[in-house]
Amino acid sequence: MILTFVKNFSFLSIFIISLFVFSCNNTNDNAAYKEMLQKNLSGEELLIQLTKFETEHSNHFESKVDLASFYALIGNYAKAYEYCVRAESVIKNAPKNKDGKKAICILNGTRAKVDYYRGDFDSAMEFCNTALKDKVNGKVFANLKGQILVSMNKLDEALEVFDTAYTENPDDATSEDLKSYMYLLATHDRLDKAKLILERYFETGNYFSEFGAFASSVYEKTNHFDLSLLSTFYDYLFYSNFIPDAEKKYFSNLDTLRETLKKSGQLLSYEESINFIESYFTLDEKVNLNSDFFISQFISIHKRIENKTVTQNDLQTLLKMEKHFSLFPCFYWNVYKALMIVLPSAQDVPAVLEKVISLDNGNIFMELARTELGKYIGLSEKDSRHLLVASEVDKVIKNYQKSLNTDELKPLFNLLEMPENSYELQTLVYLKMEYKNLGLESAFLKERALCSDKLGERIDYILN
Repeated sequence: MILTFVKNFSFLSIFIISLFVFSCNNTNDNAAYKEMLQKNLSGEELLIQLTKFETEHSNHFESKVDLASFYALIGNYAKAYEYCVRAESVIKNAPKNKDGKKAICILNGTRAKVDYYRGDFDSAMEFCNTALKDKVNGKVFANLKGQILVSMNKLDEALEVFDTAYTENPDDATSEDLKSYMYLLATHDRLDKAKLILERYFETGNYFSEFGAFASSVYEKTNHFDLSLLSTFYDYLFYSNFIPDAEKKYFSNLDTLRETLKKSGQLLSYEESINFIESYFTLDEKVNLNSDFFISQFISIHKRIENKTVTQNDLQTLLKMEKHFSLFPCFYWNVYKALMIVLPSAQDVPAVLEKVISLDNGNIFMELARTELGKYIGLSEKDSRHLLVASEVDKVIKNYQKSLNTDELKPLFNLLEMPENSYELQTLVYLKMEYKNLGLESAFLKERALCSDKLGERIDYILN
């Protein structure tokens, strides 16, 4: 039944297929549930109908389990808890067959996940152990038990659980599971296995603070000196987006490192990598490193971008690295510069610049990208300063909603007062549709009494 439920609901289809394959019993509720799911509904309408069904069929078990699992997946643990409790109240109505057994297992596992994220680790462990008693269906919750044990500071037990789970079902491990597992392996000095899991984690593309330092330590202790140094550069690349003069400081640190390694007799192991990383700053394309590590590839392509020798093949290689650099404004800035060299008329140029801006957090490329985006769509540099991308519009509105201070809407009014452009128009249409739902009517009326003719016309359009 669930397979039909998710057929046209793209987000849910990723996880439901693997967890839920219920068939219907010959009861009125189950027959109605099956009928509802076979209506070829999609998207939000499908979720609305499922929620409506669960409300109208208060004794139906599987619909409650499905909703609990969905809300747990998207991180709405309050809603997930609510549906877990509802499902538990009618658990006696679970089908008396293998599908019912699976549904009960999923319910216990979902409740374990919900309690884990709510910080109730004892309860989470109890429900997780109950789910794991089902040897057929419960194995998908093995890694969750490892995470719970980590949170309870039972690290030796956690490592045993992760060992077994990864050996039996390596594909079940999420990026968070891999992260916990590789840290446990490293702290227990099982460094060769830690390196294997580290490299699997790299493929998930999920950067986190000090990831490079951790990777560097693992690689150094397993005698992969070039990868060790390149991993520290991964951290530098991230922090350089937000710290002025980071380049000078890092370059200076390389000199210090070279001197330290020379005194300790270790320079030979690292010198080629140090020289290569330095070439990121000097842009010397003659300095190379025989490595297919994504960080070394990025350094090589960056040099060719800056020297304007980049090729379309380089651009394609760069784009394939996005999963590793999705939080790095400098990555998208490099993509933009490469596009302007090899494909300046590409339709993707605005989207790349929008990505630099949307990463925000005071990144040093944000205003550069805003100016370039304005120029790209024909605005002056002065007008470009007032451009806002969609995520920024949302942020401005949320700041106003928190404070109800109309000064918070100044960037929005500046955008609406700009010469006509696609970003101003997009925002204008959005606000006309949603201003009441967003609680903006009184602020717009107040601004209308004070503003210029141009902004006044646009506010009138929104309100009328």
